[in-house]
Amino acid sequence: VDGMFKAWSLFYDNPIQQKLYYGPIQDAVIERLGTSPGRVLDLGCGTGALMDKLPASSVPPFGADISRDMLLQGQEKPGLRGRLVVADGHSLPLADCSIDVITCLISFHFYLEPLKALSEMRRVLAPGGRVYMAALTAFFFESDLLDQSFKAATQGLFRVYAPSELRTLFEQAGFKTPEHAMVRPFTRLFVAERASV
Repeated sequence: VDGMFKAWSLFYDNPIQQKLYYGPIQDAVIERLGTSPGRVLDLGCGTGALMDKLPASSVPPFGADISRDMLLQGQEKPGLRGRLVVADGHSLPLADCSIDVITCLISFHFYLEPLKALSEMRRVLAPGGRVYMAALTAFFFESDLLDQSFKAATQGLFRVYAPSELRTLFEQAGFKTPEHAMVRPFTRLFVAERASV
């Protein structure tokens, strides 16, 4: 996994890739966030591409990623210096209720313990806080065929969720039932609010 991210970090910011796939997803999140989202954590931030596009705010966003190589690329962007940290999404170095918004774009499919990661997101979110998660999902139907194919191709390092599976995981982790919409082929944006209890 480290080797894959090390290689990927060198071309993750490729303008064509960003424009065709990642850019529209980032734009969909930014549109929903509004101009004053509060304290934002971009979890699985990679090179900080989303953070670099967020509107200026009195509370600058910060990013966390498990890949040092991705973060090193991000640190080259002047606006992101000092705002990126190496962290595991299953155990965040943050206090309870310390974040208003978590964005998690195209990284959740790598999480080995998805329920634990979502529970950790809920822990650090303030009451009423939201997760904006872009996740790889089945396109037309609830099927695990695509998931099985990706697992086989990546030796179990990577998976694709059925939309109902992600809804259930959010609810089990203490979120209200998320809304979701297709934003790119095989990619849905889930928006889930932290439940009060």
